[in-house]
Formats: sequence, C-alpha cells, structure tokens
Amino acid sequence: MELQSEALQFHQNLWDTFSKNSEGLPIYPAEFAGSTLDNGRLVIHLTDLDTELQENYRQRCNAENDDIIFRQTEYSLNDLSVFYSYAQDYLENDNLVSCGPLLEENEYEITLKNSAAIQWNRSVSTATAVAAGFPIRIGYQDVPQVAATAVWGGDGIRNESSGSSMTVGICGTFGGNPALLTCGHENAKNTYVKYKYTSNRLGQVVFHRANQAEAAAAQGVNSLGDFSIIKLTNSAYTTSNKISNNLSITGTYSSLPVGTKIYKYGITTGLTSGTVTQYLDLTTCSYYLNASQYYIRGLYKHKMDVSGSTNGVDGGDSGGPVYIKSGTNYLLHGIVSACGKTVSSGGYDIMYSTPVFFAVDAGFTVKTS
Repeated sequence: MELQSEALQFHQNLWDTFSKNSEGLPIYPAEFAGSTLDNGRLVIHLTDLDTELQENYRQRCNAENDDIIFRQTEYSLNDLSVFYSYAQDYLENDNLVSCGPLLEENEYEITLKNSAAIQWNRSVSTATAVAAGFPIRIGYQDVPQVAATAVWGGDGIRNESSGSSMTVGICGTFGGNPALLTCGHENAKNTYVKYKYTSNRLGQVVFHRANQAEAAAAQGVNSLGDFSIIKLTNSAYTTSNKISNNLSITGTYSSLPVGTKIYKYGITTGLTSGTVTQYLDLTTCSYYLNASQYYIRGLYKHKMDVSGSTNGVDGGDSGGPVYIKSGTNYLLHGIVSACGKTVSSGGYDIMYSTPVFFAVDAGFTVKTS
C-alpha cells in the first residue's frame, strides 16, 4: 500500500483543481479521460498528449517530470458521458443494474440484469452507436442486494422500527452534535437505532438519503449516495475515530482512482479487502426486505478478494467503513452500500460504496482524532 501513497496524493491534488457543480461533483476538462493507478504510479489518461498540456497536469498534481504516467485515449470522460442517456432506456424498462465509464478500456459500460429473460434490446440510438464503433460495452450481472441484516466504525446497530441490522461507518458530528454515519436504505428520518447487542437506544436518524419507495423509484434517479446520519442521544455512549479492527481513522479520501486497494469492515464478514474497479454514474439496487428497487448515483464499485463461496461482503455489512491505507495513515473512503456477485462466482465478490463526501456535503464531519 505504501507504494500508492504518493500517487494518491497526486490524484487528490488533481481532484482539488477541478471545478465542482452544485452537487459537489467534478466538472472535467475537455481532454481529461480519467486517472488510474499502475504499479503504484498515477496514470492520467488524456485525448491529447501535447507537451504543454502534460506540464499543466503535472502542475495540477504538484508532481515532478517522472512522477506521472500519461496515456493517450480516444474518448474523454465528457465524450463517454453522452452514453449515460442510452442507459435510461434500460432504466425505464427495469433492466438496468449500473452504468459508468471504464477508464482503462476507454469505454462506457451498461450492465443489465443477469437473467435469461432479459436480453439486450438495442434502442435505435445504441444500435447505431455500436455499429459506428463507439465505445459501449454491454454486460450482465445480478442486481446488487443491499447489505441488509441490524462506538466504533464497524459496530452493529439496528433500526428500532424495522428491526433491520446494519453497521456503523464512522463517528463524527452533525449540527454540532455527536453523530454516527451509516447506510440510508435501512433507515427513515426521525426513527431510532439501538446498539445491536443491547436494548439501549443509541440515537435518532436526523438526515436520511436513499430511494427505496416504489413511488419514488418510479420517478427515476433522486439519490446521490445512500447514507443516514444518526444523532447520538444516549449519554452512555461517546464517539471515536476507531474502527473495529482497532485502527484509527485520521482523515478522508473520497475520490479513489481505479486500481486502488481498499479495505472494508462489516458485522457479517468482518475485515475484507478489494480493488476499486469503477465509479458509477448510476446503480440500480434491489431493496432486500421488500424486493422494491431504488436508484443511486455516485457509487464506487469494487472487486473483493474472495475464493469459492466465500463472501467479501454480505447482509448486515451495509454502512460499514470502507477505507484505504496511505503510508501509516488510514483514510476513510466511505461506507458499504450494497453487494453483488458475478455470474461465475459462488460468493458475493462485488461491493458498492457511497463516498463520504456526500455526507460531508450534507454537514457531517468525520471524527479523525
């Protein structure tokens, strides 16, 4: 992990130079095609490898001549983003699992439900694009099941009203009050949560973002991330920057390049690791308890390190901390939102996470000391 620490700092420096829209999402330069890691070094993908442009990106990263690898691609992120509208056809037909750019392949991936009854029915626009050689990739996968079962990050909690279990992501503050961060899909605003192993009421949900109601789902995408902020109301509990494998979170790192090694902790599967594979424009999730679906923007997708029927993430892990190691520091990326598996795998080997910057934008401050 130490090898990628410098590259992650360069990536963060670059991210900080991008203008952001009203939702806090980056506005990419016309030539920018994404950034990835290769053997611990930052790779910046550009549609133009002009010498002056490369120097501009080195300055953005605060890097020296040999610190950054540049690779030329045909399509920028802005070019690939036009295919997001094609994915809406499958969303309307309730066939979409996720969509987003594949940076190393320089393609846009549309993933449909893994079912023999669902075939890729190309719309005219999509068929025309594929015939013309545009970079669309169609894949199939099971719809992710939200990790739904329910003070350190990784502790178990449960919603008092529904009885649903989940995992604490991290402690912090909200509105000047001690607070906890966890998933949104197992909660509702103003409901209460209990510490899982006791009957003690821990706190109240004061901010909630998820789209699980069928009426809301019918309206399309309306959720940036999937999280709840819980105000701590029981004076018998205090907050900490610890997570359950006895590590201390000392900072945050929301925007991860593809290829970054990540770790997660959940009450069901404990500590597991994986790799960032994709930042998704849109993800369709199946809500475990009532089988309804909801749609989330801005999730990260990770390939977890598992073998056979072993699960890298599972029910109950929702809300748990997802973090990276940078040098000797442990930095919070976000929280677990959902799990899935590829067709060939016996265990859940795909994890989806909500980056912490959505909660920070809503007013949550991560406890880092």
